[in-house]
Amino acid sequence: MFRRAVVVALGMVALSAHAALAQTPIAGTFRPVFGGASPGSASGTSLNMTFDLAEAYDDNVLSDPGGISLATAQASGFYTVVTPQVALAARGDRMQLFVTAGSGARRYQDSQNFIVTNHSFATGVNARFSKQTTMSLNQSVGYTPSYLYGLFASLAPPLPGAVVPSAPDYAVDTVRSYTYVTTAGLVHQLTPRAALSFDGVFQRADMVGSAVGYADLRSYEAGSRFAYSLSRDTKLRIGYKYRAAQYSTALRPYEHDVDLGLEYSRPLSRTRRSSFALTMGPTLVDETPATSEPDGVRRHYRLRTSALLNRQVGRTWSVQGGYQRGLAFIEGLEAPVYTDALTTTVGGFLNRRVDVTLMAAATKGDLLVAGAQSGFTTATGNARWRVALGRTAAAYVEYMVYRYNFGQGVRLPPGVPPDLTRNSVRAGLTLWIPVRQD
Repeated sequence: MFRRAVVVALGMVALSAHAALAQTPIAGTFRPVFGGASPGSASGTSLNMTFDLAEAYDDNVLSDPGGISLATAQASGFYTVVTPQVALAARGDRMQLFVTAGSGARRYQDSQNFIVTNHSFATGVNARFSKQTTMSLNQSVGYTPSYLYGLFASLAPPLPGAVVPSAPDYAVDTVRSYTYVTTAGLVHQLTPRAALSFDGVFQRADMVGSAVGYADLRSYEAGSRFAYSLSRDTKLRIGYKYRAAQYSTALRPYEHDVDLGLEYSRPLSRTRRSSFALTMGPTLVDETPATSEPDGVRRHYRLRTSALLNRQVGRTWSVQGGYQRGLAFIEGLEAPVYTDALTTTVGGFLNRRVDVTLMAAATKGDLLVAGAQSGFTTATGNARWRVALGRTAAAYVEYMVYRYNFGQGVRLPPGVPPDLTRNSVRAGLTLWIPVRQD
């Protein structure tokens, strides 16, 4: 009991970020001591390896890899986390290439089980064909646990080489899936003030084995956007996007989005900026019910909204906030969901050796099932405190809390509880190995 209290108290004092925020925090105008916290160079080739080793405590763990459902495996326990990762970046004048690969594994002390939680690989390309035209392409593959992390709002589009989010701390049972995500984008500068862009996304989730209650999910989206600079700091955006998904032969919803919005970016100084983007517009969703129902296609009209705030504070801190209202396709759920999602992140350096990252997110929504809606709520809070031991090593402490609650009208896979609360703390060591820096 004393050991548990010490670990929990240490995590509460540390306040650190979760696995989805394990990426490098925003660096300031000075160069921090820990090399892994430094931004990459603007050109040249870099090959970096990262190795993370931590001891963790969770008050609600999946301690058996043999398929025991979460409902019967809820228990507290200590475990060891190992997370290796390698990242390659090759930056030229006209093209940039990014490759990232990583894995995750855990060993639970009580049961002596060793579990590989996730694998991921991604490659991305940015290409500039001319002064007016640029293209981006990204492909990622992930072996990930079943989780509901996709319900939370995203603060920014994925960067080239970004992997499929694995977020093993958010696993809801022992089921695994292979997830494939392909994104592509093209931007053409029509005039100094006007730009036209096209983008598309294809995502596929294939469940591993006989995952009872789960179904493979396919989703697609494609659209275009016209942006016009009203002034040096303000842009007007007008766009359209088509989205579709396939949950089963009986449920194939598709969506039409109209995007109307403004982007505002104001320089605070020579090195700092503050930006705000707001888009909204009507959305029409057509839901195809089961073939046995005579009503035909059902239509739903909603207002889709997205807002993003990014502000630099002082020389070394940044604040980000995001809000999204709209339709989401989440694997593990039987139908699309309408969500209101809010995310806030604060990160920066206390000094050249210490950085802190804090994040909070919450989502409220309804599941669209044959014309009926069922409510749910989910929330998470994460924090990380990291101290550089040198240029290639840093120690850190993390804390995470995660909670969700689904109404009785939501049909979840067998073994997944409708209500879950999870607290976890972690203390570990990160090694950053610069294999090549040109």
